[in-house]
Amino acid sequence: MTQQGSKTLFEVDLATGKATEAFVADHDLAAVALDGRGNAYVNETDSNILYRVSLETGRKTKIADGVKSNWVLRKDAGGRLYYVTDANGGSLYRVDPSKPAPVAPELLVTGLGKPTSLDFEPSGAALIADRSTGTLWRVTHVLTSTHTATVTSAGAGTKVTAGGFASPAVKVHNTSKTTIGTERVTVTVGPGTKISSTRIGWWAIGASHTADCTRSADKTTLTCDKVDLNLAPGEQAQVWASVKVDPGLAVGTNLKAAFAFGSPAFATGDSTYKVTTA
Repeated sequence: MTQQGSKTLFEVDLATGKATEAFVADHDLAAVALDGRGNAYVNETDSNILYRVSLETGRKTKIADGVKSNWVLRKDAGGRLYYVTDANGGSLYRVDPSKPAPVAPELLVTGLGKPTSLDFEPSGAALIADRSTGTLWRVTHVLTSTHTATVTSAGAGTKVTAGGFASPAVKVHNTSKTTIGTERVTVTVGPGTKISSTRIGWWAIGASHTADCTRSADKTTLTCDKVDLNLAPGEQAQVWASVKVDPGLAVGTNLKAAFAFGSPAFATGDSTYKVTTA
């Protein structure tokens, strides 16, 4: 830990509350993040240099220049660091310490005003507070989602007619320890069908829901950016799309629609079904 306006990084024994000096910088420190392997990452306010500091030896290694963090550094599961700054109208940056130093910070998003805090949802979205306006920003798809789910075919009903309409469906079961909230769902249909509606439907927790989507020009892909699944751990939903089956297909022709949940996808699966009547 450090204090605002201090050059000293302290290591605190949580059992006793005793603070021990671990490192003294040349300039005031702004933010600290631990890597879980005995190192701390700190950035200096005047030099804007990001250092890796060994908590055992106090030895510092320069990682990146230009890291002007607003008092916060956050680490993802892969060891990459994220910070917010007033630069460029309020921005979110990422630094990958595994790359050869000095690492160039990667700009992810701008227009955040004067951001003062940063946290992440299990979906991988970043939550950023703007102290100038009191706005809370939600930036999606920053981290890889921590959700897990199984996706199994639910067919397309008992009657699938060549030249008619069908509703290929899957069952998605939340196997993670976090609630699956609003997610992108993408449906891609295989040969023999075209997507017939720009809406997706799902049944969950005793109620039916729909959401607007975008259909590709060739009618083979349906992209639904905001599907409010809201599945607690252990819960499941049945999700479906509407398709038009090509005329002239023989009875018994195998058909398929692929479903992907999340962006990047944390779960995928197919609805498999057959033409039952000509």
